[in-house]
Amino acid sequence: MVAPLVAYGFGAGSGSTVADDSGNGHTATITSASYTASGHTGSGLTNTASSSVGAQATVPAVSGSTCSLMCWVKPLSLTAGGTNFACGVVQSGGSTDIAIFTQRGSFGTANVLQCDIRVGGGLLQITGSALTVGTWYHVAVTFDGTNIKLYVNGTLTNTVANTGTVSMSTTFYVAGANASAALGTNVTVDDVRYFNSDESANVTTWMNTPADAVSDDPSSMLAFF
Repeated sequence: MVAPLVAYGFGAGSGSTVADDSGNGHTATITSASYTASGHTGSGLTNTASSSVGAQATVPAVSGSTCSLMCWVKPLSLTAGGTNFACGVVQSGGSTDIAIFTQRGSFGTANVLQCDIRVGGGLLQITGSALTVGTWYHVAVTFDGTNIKLYVNGTLTNTVANTGTVSMSTTFYVAGANASAALGTNVTVDDVRYFNSDESANVTTWMNTPADAVSDDPSSMLAFF
């Protein structure tokens, strides 16, 4: 297992910032989102404002042939044709590098779970089934250099073959992204993790461990289990 670059468990439960549970110090600043006691495990972050920044942090630039992104997410609204952003990296001009959407009406297949990842400079989508409002899902997207994989609740649900490398920008968003991207919200999010590694073999382990329960470090994770 490789420790994440950044992890947010929202354990503080209140305040205007979110601590980075990876231990790497990438604190996120909350704009229009707010803590909620009704996270997946303890507190979470929720946002119902339209096309607004939820929480924002500066993270390392991920590059190379592997990366992964995952979180628990509960859709609060799924209006047909809407776009609801859970977490990910978005460029300053609004282009997605890697992200999880409970649905995205403006790119690819509308009205279903969608993850986007930029491989070789081109944005690719990988989709799952339509989600249900008010239900928690663990969503993970991984890339091993040749395949993009989508996991829902620990189960592999889709694979898209694409060989290439990634080059991500450095602004990470949770529960709503920059307004120029016009990315809607209406989500509650918990246990967000972002990696410069292929974590497809470890999705279930990460899914079952709250980000703020133990240090997001492989040795302590193994000790915990």
